[in-house]
Amino acid sequence: MTENNAKTVLFASLFAMLMIPVGMNTAFADHTSDTSTWSTDREFDIQSSLNNISHASFTPATDFEDAADVWNNVSGSWWDITRDDSSNDVEIGSWYMGFHIATLAETTYIAGSGVMYDAYIDFNSAKDFRDVNVSQGWWSYDYETVAVHEIGHVAGIHDHTSTSSSPMQAVLATNTVDRTLNSHDIATIEGMYS
Repeated sequence: MTENNAKTVLFASLFAMLMIPVGMNTAFADHTSDTSTWSTDREFDIQSSLNNISHASFTPATDFEDAADVWNNVSGSWWDITRDDSSNDVEIGSWYMGFHIATLAETTYIAGSGVMYDAYIDFNSAKDFRDVNVSQGWWSYDYETVAVHEIGHVAGIHDHTSTSSSPMQAVLATNTVDRTLNSHDIATIEGMYS
């Protein structure tokens, strides 16, 4: 979608139409082939609305920082995203998107002349996010896995990988933990920020 000559891209997970008790799949939608990147490291601001998705098995702000570190620890990449709640470079929060809406989380960014300068990640407060290593329900999604996926989009990876064992895959099943980048993810981010 383009508004006021600024590209705004939503990356959303699509909830399966049939609710199957085990192995429910969620697909992440492709939206652009845009190649915009950040000109400097970024800082993210945890909004109070993120507390709306809290669950006893995890702390949203802390687990988001852990997800950011997955990308920050890529060898050869200078791109880095760290927490600073006084900054508005990347805002992290949640809002109610409805129980039957397909979206788990949305990443929106604004870019111009090939450079991203603002981004937002919102998690759907109607969905059941957990640390599924600690607590599971057949309807539950691993929060940190979704956060790693969305941060990949914030970094500028707009396509999804077809390779296995990557949080940037197009499909995520319930109760699935996939927080580790594979060689394709690492090569992609290093190619963008080396």
